[in-house]
Amino acid sequence: PVQGGVGRIRVEVDAANLSGTTDPTASTYGVIVNSGHTVYSSGSSINDHVIDTPSHSAGDVIYIAFACDDVQTITWPSGFTPIYANDDIEGESTWGLAYKVAGASEPATYTVSIGVAERAVAIAWSTSNDAGIDNASTTNGGDGTTATCNAATTTEANDLILRIVAADYGLTLPHSTITDYTMLDQVELDSGASLSVQFITQASVGSTGTA
Repeated sequence: PVQGGVGRIRVEVDAANLSGTTDPTASTYGVIVNSGHTVYSSGSSINDHVIDTPSHSAGDVIYIAFACDDVQTITWPSGFTPIYANDDIEGESTWGLAYKVAGASEPATYTVSIGVAERAVAIAWSTSNDAGIDNASTTNGGDGTTATCNAATTTEANDLILRIVAADYGLTLPHSTITDYTMLDQVELDSGASLSVQFITQASVGSTGTA
């Protein structure tokens, strides 16, 4: 892709709809995105990428969104379950999303490993009142400057909807904020990848729609 253009985008993840509560009728309970997320980028081509653990409490759910150059196999830290394990970005790069429930004592960092030494970026955050994954959309990709996230269907009220965009080349920021969404953060790396995470709470059960 041309430097400065969005280029190939894997863009998507409606990522996951997270059940906001074990009592879906209790609208005062919802998934809370905690402050203190962390952002990682490595301009060096390495296999093991060490990401700072975000602020959290025991029982919170910790998420890592990760993107790297080249088509890769991602090895997630111990205890993490991938929602999207190794999604290649139009045959040029790879991205993924994984999560774990925080224990009483989490390490200060997590290491995400890839098979071929390359540059990478990541965003890590935690959520409270997270009762598990409600649903996850299929991913979507292509070339160009516009990313469309597919829809997923929620089955519980007050789900937290995540939209994650990953592109195969740096210098593509800023990613625009979807109407009514909150941009958690975004990160890019020249000749590496770019990544952004946005979220919104959906009060009612049903389709998230595309975005």
